[in-house]
Amino acid sequence: MEQQSTDPEMSPEYPPLATGGVQLLIICWIFTPLAIVAVGLRFWARRVKRQSLVLNDWVIAVALVFNCGQTALLTYASVYGGIGHHMAELVARWPETVPRLLKCYVAAEPFWITTNSLVKFSLLDFYVKVFSTSKTFRHVCWGMMAVVGAYWFSTFVRMFFLCTPFAALWDPSLLQTVPDARCLNLTAVYLSVSVINLLIDVTLFLLPMPLLWGLHMPQRKKLMLMGIFGLGLLVCVITGLRIESVLHLDLADVSYTVTGDGIWSTMEPCLGIINACLPLYQPLGQRVSRIFVWSTVRSGMGYSDQNGYREDLTYAESRKKVVSASQSRNNKRRPFVPLEGDQWTSDELEAGWTVETGVAMDPIHESSSVHCAESNNRSDSNKIQVTRGWEIDHRGTPP
Repeated sequence: MEQQSTDPEMSPEYPPLATGGVQLLIICWIFTPLAIVAVGLRFWARRVKRQSLVLNDWVIAVALVFNCGQTALLTYASVYGGIGHHMAELVARWPETVPRLLKCYVAAEPFWITTNSLVKFSLLDFYVKVFSTSKTFRHVCWGMMAVVGAYWFSTFVRMFFLCTPFAALWDPSLLQTVPDARCLNLTAVYLSVSVINLLIDVTLFLLPMPLLWGLHMPQRKKLMLMGIFGLGLLVCVITGLRIESVLHLDLADVSYTVTGDGIWSTMEPCLGIINACLPLYQPLGQRVSRIFVWSTVRSGMGYSDQNGYREDLTYAESRKKVVSASQSRNNKRRPFVPLEGDQWTSDELEAGWTVETGVAMDPIHESSSVHCAESNNRSDSNKIQVTRGWEIDHRGTPP
């Protein structure tokens, strides 16, 4: 007996990791952390912009929790369930592994459908808040929310009627031993769920495009914004690839053929979470840009003492020096000389406005900062600049 227990030909308690299981583990532990980082950056962006969290933020956070649950199940199935091995091999050498794998496969579906539905809810709520001026668009978004809710509910409830008894989903032997035991065409059911999911994803991708194209902004910025929202097209592509994997799913050898379905089922919700978070990252880009600019300024704002040693300034000192230099430059501007013909009504003056008009003459080598609401530039060899400015006294009431 001792020789049998130490025999290398003896099967271990669990099947070793197969290629399919390793591939699924790699995908799970690359894309799930990316989704976690995406949600973390989303929350940070809200904090940078000093905005409180809204409904779509909380919904995407709950979606992330369900996505992590799916990742945990697929990880367990890959390590202990024999994903990547043929079913015949598992039945012959590790029979207890088969129900373990099938239970994980059945349990992962409600996590998958809930994650995808919550991502869609979050995105639609974001659309409603961003494009709130269009009443028709808001109604369309609310209608799509109802469609997504019906899709989630029907898919979730339908899962309990796939087989009678329900345990036949992970114990196929019940189909032979229990009278009137039966299962629906599981491949057709999984395929219909994936096709409906694809149609909803395509609709969500196309929904904001007409409004984005109609925005009054430079075309370059408009295309960039459409590109950010258009990353949902990648989710549609992943959903299409998942449909192909469902078509090639062999339920008689599910442990071997489930790898592709598991990979796309992992990538789809993770990319959906990332796509739903990307439009909110603008404050982070501005923060990083400011940090980069000030670090560049600071690197060039040291001074050398009498011994030739350079002393770097702190961020606050650098900023103070920049502001001081700007104020010094502005103080060198020559005073305005009143021009003839400029008359202002008593109403404008009594309303709290201080009016200055005149000619400011700057040397060619000086750069001036002109704070005005209206300016007319006339340049000749003497660089004469004609300006008209208003300084607002906030104690008064502007006209």
